[in-house]
Order: sequence, then structure tokens, then C-alpha cells
Amino acid sequence: MTSIADPEVTVQLLTEQAEQAIASGNIADAVAKCEQALAINAHHAPACKIMGVALHLAGQVDEAITWYIRALQYQPSLVEVYFNLGSLYTQQQQLTQAISYYETALKLKPDFAEAYGSLAQIFSKLQRQPEANRYWYQALTRQPNPAPIADYLRLGSALGEQGDLDLAVDCYHRVLQQVPDHEAAHAGLGETLVRQGLWESAIICYQQQLRLRPDSALAYFHLGDIYLQLEQFDAAITALQRSLELNPDLIWAYHHLGQVYLKRQQWETAITFCRSVLEKYPQAPWAYTHLGRALAAQGESAAAIACNQQASQLRGWPTCSSHNYQFSQDWFTHNIVVWEAHLSAFANLANLNFLEIGSFEGMSACWFLDRILTHPSSTITCIDLEFKEFFDLNIARTDQAHKVRKLSGKSQEWLPTLEKNFFHLAYIDGCHLAQSVYQDALISWGLLKLGGMMIFDDYEWVEDRNNPERNPKLGVDRFLGQFVGQYQILHKAYQLILKKNRLILSTSVA
Repeated sequence: MTSIADPEVTVQLLTEQAEQAIASGNIADAVAKCEQALAINAHHAPACKIMGVALHLAGQVDEAITWYIRALQYQPSLVEVYFNLGSLYTQQQQLTQAISYYETALKLKPDFAEAYGSLAQIFSKLQRQPEANRYWYQALTRQPNPAPIADYLRLGSALGEQGDLDLAVDCYHRVLQQVPDHEAAHAGLGETLVRQGLWESAIICYQQQLRLRPDSALAYFHLGDIYLQLEQFDAAITALQRSLELNPDLIWAYHHLGQVYLKRQQWETAITFCRSVLEKYPQAPWAYTHLGRALAAQGESAAAIACNQQASQLRGWPTCSSHNYQFSQDWFTHNIVVWEAHLSAFANLANLNFLEIGSFEGMSACWFLDRILTHPSSTITCIDLEFKEFFDLNIARTDQAHKVRKLSGKSQEWLPTLEKNFFHLAYIDGCHLAQSVYQDALISWGLLKLGGMMIFDDYEWVEDRNNPERNPKLGVDRFLGQFVGQYQILHKAYQLILKKNRLILSTSVA
């Protein structure tokens, strides 16, 4: 017989029979066939693998792992074995080992959709959702058949929210490839393109949405938002007013109309408009902020300060009113909800040291002192080219002025003089030129402790669309590119918040 003449052929036949036994659900027979094959050739990797599979299915986890590892010793390129080991370690909640095996499988087979999906599940379990979403993207886009439209829509929204805009755009495009007139996909794509600054393309998306649903108040609102950003104010007013005709309760359309009047410096119109909005929405903090800005421009400082105190109170900072802080402008309190979410763990810790670049009238510094830097040993170092009139008064009214170190002058001159590895947080809101933002971040990074946070203000703000140097995001992105693997992005929207990590190889995917 052939099996007697050629032992290797016999081993191969026995291994194939073991596979067939597994397919038919006969685990005991599969184990027996593998034992026969391995008695002839103990180094036969496929037989070791099939033995591992059989024991895996039988629930004999430790024995299965032993045979899988033996298979890899004899044949290290067995992709499915790495995947199976990842599965076993996941079942045992040994997730670090599972991740390692899945990643090895992907190195050997980069289009392994199931491995990406398994990693996505692990990172979801670890509550590392941004990484999980990136793995879900890789899993969906590598499937042999198009994923369900609902999955792409859900993932596109999640990726957009976490700042993975290119991936989000691709998800929406994949929906539109299947259903060209899918309204939600046009809307989601438009929103993502806006965040990328691709205004004209976004306009087309919303126009497509209106073609499909002419009574969409949100589509008109988003068009109004784009025209506002492009400073095409007449078009913005037309779109925003139309959105309110369709939905009089679309409160953010009122917000944007107020912004149009402020940008046009139509102070009286803005004042009248904001007061009418407050009659309808007395709890809208932004209406007080808009009103305060217009009143300050008209020289009504006391009324503007009162408006900013009311806005602060509505946004959860009542101390602003009780301490009678004097803020003529409010460019800060809309950030409070995000800061509370990310900075609350710092509250009242001993020996906490914060750095602030750009202090204006001290609004954010006062909030830090009131809400986070409450321990007697905490400090904040404030750097500003020229501190505004009310800064000292406001800091004094915190009753914590002894915690504040005030440095007047250029940040790039002061920062190199500060102690390295000293600060737990650095807030960068100084000069908004891209090069200055980059330099502030670069120097501050060395001053920041491991585990500390860095906050960039105005990440999505562009002062002059024809002058890239007046785009802070370019400076921030240059910094991020230089320190890949040394930070974790905690929040990415109008502000960007990072956590400083040790230099590690990232387990996330692009």
C-alpha cells in the first residue's frame, strides 16, 4: 500500500481525515487520526494544528494551546493558528496575549478580516473605542461582500466623532456606491467634509440632501453654517432663516444667526436679536455670550460682564458670579463640559502644577483654581505677551493668587527656563500662528510629566483661509506627526486634548 511505502503520504491522508472528522462533528475520531499521524511524524505541523483545533472544540483549552504552539514551532507561518490562539486567550480574558497573536496573524495576512473584527471586539471590551472603531473599519472593508449599509453609517458617524475623518468619508462613500440617493449618507458625508474644510464638496452633499428631502431644516442649517464659515453672510442668513421657517425650535440656527450679526459688527441688530432669543430660550448660555460680546463692543462693559457671569452660571460655574469675576469677553465657558469630563480626576490633588500659555483676562485660570487646583499645594504658571486689565483683579478674587506665577512676555522665551517634567497639564492658547503653536507645543512637551495632559485651543479655527500660517491646526498637526506613539488623543473637536504616554508601538490601525 502507498501508506506503507510512503509514510509522509500516510500522515497527510490521516491529517485530511482528521479535518473531515472535525467537519462532521466527530471530535474523538479527529483526535485519534491526529495521534496516528503524529506517531509517524511528530513534527508534522498540520497534524499538530488539527489536534489543537479538535481539543479547542472539545473545550480542552490548555491542551489545545500546547498543540497550537507546537504547530508554530514546526511551521511559524500558520496564520490560522495565530488566530485560534488569539481566540483561546480571548476566551480566557488574557487579552494582551490575544492581541499579540491577532496582530501576528495580520502581519502574515494583512487582509484577514476576521482578525480585525476580533481585535475590534477586544478593544471594545477594554473600553478603547476609538481603536475598536478603526479595527471595525478594517474588518468591514476587507469582507469579500459589501457590509450592510447600517454598519457603514454607524461606523462613519463614530469615526467622524473621534476625528478619523478620512475613514468616515470612505464609509459614507461606500454607502453611496450601493445607494446613490441615500439621504443619511449625504448628510453624514457633508458633516465630515465640513470638518475637513472641504466646503464646496460639503455644499454639494447638502444640496443633494435637499434634493431628496426639500423640507430638511437641518440641511439648510448646515448650509448656513458653511456660508457663515466662508463669510458669505447673505447666503448664510437666507439658509438659516429657511431652516427656522421649517423648524422654529432649531436653537442652533439662532446661535449661528447671532454669529452672523457679530461678524458683521451689526451690534445693535445683534443685541436686539439676542434679547429676543433669550425671551424664548432664557437658559441658552451662548445667547448671553453673544449679547455680552455685542454690548462690550458698544462700550457697555458692566452689562457685558453681567452677561458673561450668567453664561458661566448656566454652564455650571456659579463661582464666576459669586466671586464677581470681571470678564468682558467669554471665549472659554463653552469648553467647560469637555474639561469637566477629562480633568475631574485631577481635582484637589496635592502638588499639582498647571501651565497656561495665553491667559487674556484669566477666565480659564480662574476656572482651574475654582474647580481643579483646589489643594493648597497646587500651582498654575500663566504666560502671556500682555496680560489684560482684569487679569490681576480676577485672580485676586479667587482668593488663591499665591498659587499663580505670572510671566509676561513671549512664550518661546519663557518656556525654556521652566523645569522639565514638572507640569501635569499644559494649556496652549497663545499666539495662533501655526509656527508659534508648534513651538509652544514642542517646548511644553518636555515640561509635561508622563501621564500629563496637553490641551490645544482653536484646533478647528482658521483666521485667514488664504494664509495657511494663520491656521493653528497646521502647527498642531506638525507636532502630532513628530511625536507619534507618545500620546493618546482623548478629545478631538474645536479643542484637542492629549495624554502624554511613554514611547510605545501603537496597537491601533489607520
